[in-house]
Amino acid sequence: MLRGIESDIRGKLTDTNGGSQVYKTLASIGITTQKDGSLTLDSAKLATALDSNYDEVAKLFGSANGVAARLSDAITPKLATGAALDARNSGLNAKSVALQKEQSDLEARMLVVESRYRKQFTALDSLLSNLQNQSTFLTQQLSSIAKIGSS
Repeated sequence: MLRGIESDIRGKLTDTNGGSQVYKTLASIGITTQKDGSLTLDSAKLATALDSNYDEVAKLFGSANGVAARLSDAITPKLATGAALDARNSGLNAKSVALQKEQSDLEARMLVVESRYRKQFTALDSLLSNLQNQSTFLTQQLSSIAKIGSS
């Protein structure tokens, strides 16, 4: 969708059906499009065009079929409420809200799991302590029995 918008805008910028009879394109007054889509300005060429024929440069931009009108005609419907860009934006916002809720729910579940694991660990630690105490007691008892038998 964005590539289509970019292509449409690029087409409007390079269209030769401008309002000026002298200057048909932006390139003719020193404004060119680079490979990355950015515009560059040849200041000397623009200054020459403005000095020699200011009204025709103005027509290139400001006439009913000038660059500004063509860009406005291309961009306005795409930025309108309910247009594809707006719908995509609304969809992405809804998805973002849903993902935030999922993350919050996951964090809540992880807190419950952590709590359960801590309780299980505490119970296991307590059981291990009891078993060690019993082991010590049994070791003492067996050693007492061995002493009784040797006497």
